[in-house]
Amino acid sequence: MVTLWPSPSSIVQTVAKTRLPEKARSAPQRAVLRCHLAALGAYVCLGLLLLWPLPTVLPHAVIGTNTIDAFMNVWNMWWVHAALAGGQSPFWSDALFYPDGVQMYVQTMNVLNGLLTLPVTALAGPVAAYNTALLLAIVLTGYGAFVLANCFVDDAVAAWVAGGLLAASPFLLLRVDAGQSNLVAIQWFPLGIAALLHVERDRPGVKALAAIGASICIGLTDWYYALVWAVFVLCWCTTRLLLTSSRRALAARYLVIGGGTAAGLLPLMIGMVTLRNALPSTDLATDRHWRAYIQGFSADALGAFFPSVLHPLWGQALTDRLYTLAPGPFVIEGWYIAPGLALLLCGALGAWQLRHTHAWLLVLAGAMYVFALGPSLRIAGLQTGVPLPYAALEAVPLLSTARRPALFAVPGLCILAGLAAVGIAWLRARWRHKAARLALIALAGLALVELWPRVWPVTAFDVPPVYARLRDAEAGAVADLPIIWTETSDALRHQIVHGHAILGGYVARWPANPSFHFQPLINQLGEMRRWESPDIVPLDSAALRAMQCAAPVRHVVIDGARAAPGQIRAVESLLSELAGAPVVPDVRDAPYRWYRVPVDTAACQPFVYLGTGWQPAEHDAERVWRWMKAVGEVLLVNPQVTPVRVQLIMDVGSLVPDTPAELWHGEQRLGTWQASSGGRHLRLITTLAPGTNRLQLRAPVAPDPEGRRVSLTVTSISVQPIDRVTR
Repeated sequence: MVTLWPSPSSIVQTVAKTRLPEKARSAPQRAVLRCHLAALGAYVCLGLLLLWPLPTVLPHAVIGTNTIDAFMNVWNMWWVHAALAGGQSPFWSDALFYPDGVQMYVQTMNVLNGLLTLPVTALAGPVAAYNTALLLAIVLTGYGAFVLANCFVDDAVAAWVAGGLLAASPFLLLRVDAGQSNLVAIQWFPLGIAALLHVERDRPGVKALAAIGASICIGLTDWYYALVWAVFVLCWCTTRLLLTSSRRALAARYLVIGGGTAAGLLPLMIGMVTLRNALPSTDLATDRHWRAYIQGFSADALGAFFPSVLHPLWGQALTDRLYTLAPGPFVIEGWYIAPGLALLLCGALGAWQLRHTHAWLLVLAGAMYVFALGPSLRIAGLQTGVPLPYAALEAVPLLSTARRPALFAVPGLCILAGLAAVGIAWLRARWRHKAARLALIALAGLALVELWPRVWPVTAFDVPPVYARLRDAEAGAVADLPIIWTETSDALRHQIVHGHAILGGYVARWPANPSFHFQPLINQLGEMRRWESPDIVPLDSAALRAMQCAAPVRHVVIDGARAAPGQIRAVESLLSELAGAPVVPDVRDAPYRWYRVPVDTAACQPFVYLGTGWQPAEHDAERVWRWMKAVGEVLLVNPQVTPVRVQLIMDVGSLVPDTPAELWHGEQRLGTWQASSGGRHLRLITTLAPGTNRLQLRAPVAPDPEGRRVSLTVTSISVQPIDRVTR
C-alpha cells in the first residue's frame, strides 16, 4: 500500500488542533456534490466580477489592451470550428500563408478551448467563444485550486478562498489583459496535481484516469504548457520515488499515467512527426535575437513579490517602473509571475505548517520557480550571468522554439494555492485568538485592496463592409493588401468574416512561407511591387497566368489608407497583365478597392521559378544571368491533377572550367555533367507530379572576383510540356 506520509488533510487537522465532526466527515456524496456546485457557482460570480464588463460585450467585443493577440485567439476559435466543420484537422491550416499553409501544432491555438466552446462559436460566433473561454478559464482555475486545496484541508471556506486568490492573481489577469486565452487556461494544472496526490492512495484507478485526463487537457491547451507539465511531472515522479519505500507499486502507477497520456496524445504526436519539417527550429547558440527573447521572457528573481500591475491606482506607475527592469523592449506579461501578496503570505504560512511533513512539495514548487528564472539569474533587473538549470532544458527537442521560461512558475503557483488553503485554515481554526482574527482581517483587506478589479478597456470586433461582401464571392484566395508583417491581426479579423484563404497571416511562430518569398506572382502581389528587371526564368504574361492557375488569388483588396499610390499602381499593372487589359476595381468602398482576378484555364501549363541558393539576377545589354551557390533550388510546378512529362531546358556555365555539376530531385539524381566557363545548353526529359517539384542543382563553389562563394552561372531555365517540344 502506497500512501502519503501522513495524508495532507490529517496534517492540517493536527496542526490546527481541530477535526471536523464525525457526521460531517461521513457526509453523503450528495452533500459533497452540493459543496462543489456551490463553489463553482461562487467562482462564476467571482469571474464575472473580475472580467466585467465582459458579459455585456460577449458577442461583439474583447476586453484588455492587447487586441492583437486577443483577435488572433478569436481567429483560433473560428478556425477550430471551421476546420472540424470542413472535416479536416485543426492542426494544419491552409487558410493562412496561401498557398503553402502553416502547421498549428506549436502555435498558440489552444484547440481545447476551441472544442469546449464549439457550441458557442456555432450559435454566437468566435468572439463570444473567446470571451466564454476567458470566463471558463478563470472559473475553472478557481475550482481546480479548490479541488487541490481539499487535498490538504477539510475547510471548504479556506479552500474556496485559496482558489479565489489564484483565480484573481495578477499573473492570471495580466494574461487576460494580453489577450492570451491559451495562457489564461491554467485550470488543468491544479486538477492534475490533485490527481497526482490521490494516485498515491489506495485504489488509485479513478484518480489515475483523472491525472491522465488533466495531462491530455494540458497537452491540448498549449504546447509550451505541455512541456512545463512534462518537466514538472518528471520532477514529481523522481522526488516521490526517491522518498517512498514502495517504489515498484508507485512506479507502476506513474507508468500507467504516462502510458495513458501518451496514448491519448498519440494522434497529436503522429501529426507532429509527420510534419516535423514544417515545425520551426532555432539554433540557440547562434540566434542572438531568439536568445534575447528567452532572457526577456524569463522571470526576475524578485518577480513573485511585485504588486499587481493592473491595479487602478498604482498599476500604470508600477508598469512604467517594471519596464526598466526587463532586458530589452519586452512586454511585462512575458516575464511577470506575481501571484499577489495575499496569496503569497497565506501560502508562506501554509508552507511553514507543512515544512516537516511535506518538504518535498515545497522543494518541488521552488524548483519550478528556479526554472521560471530562465537560463541565467536576473535580480531586480540586474543580469548576473549566473547559469541556471533552464539552460540544460534548452537541449530538449522543441524547447529550442520556446521563449517563455516564466511559465514554469504555473505549477508552483498552483501548489502555492494549496498551501494558502492550509494557512487560511490554520488561522480560521484559531478564530478565538485575537491575533488570528486580526491576521485574517488584515489578509482579507490586503486581498480586497490589491486585487480590486480594474476597469477593462473594450474593443469592438469591427470589420469594414467590403470584407462582408467577399463572403459570397467566387472561391479563391484573398490578397488583403498591404500585408503588414509586424504585430497585427487585422487580416485574421477580416478572414473570419469573408472565410477565404489569405496570402499572409499572423501566428506566434512564422512558417518558411516559400511561395511568398520566391513564386513571382505571389511575391509581386504580396509586396505590391513589379519585378522590372529580366530574370533567367520566364516572367511573361503566359508564365504569370500559369502561376495564377496553379495557386489562384481570386480577390485583391487594397486598403488605400495604408498603401502608397505607387504600390496601388504596381498591383493594377500586374493585374492588367494577368487580365490582358487595363483593370479597374470592381468595388470602391473608400478607402478600400476590391479587384476580382480572373483565372485562364487554358494557361494551366507547367512553369518554373527559383528557390533558395541564388545570387540576385545580373544583366547587360545582351543577356541576363544568376550565380548559384553550392546548392540552388529549381521549382517545377505542375498545375494539373495528373503527372505531366516535360522537358527542362537550361543554359549553364561555371566559374571554374570542368566543374562537376549534378541535378537532383529529392533522393534521385537526374543527371551529371561537367560545366565549362563557355556554358552548356542542357535538355532533360522528366515527369512532374501534380503540385510543386523541388529540384536541386549542386556544384562545388569557388571565390569570384567580388569575393562571393559561387559555383554555376545560369543564363536561362525553362520548362515545356513534352507534346510541345520542338525537335
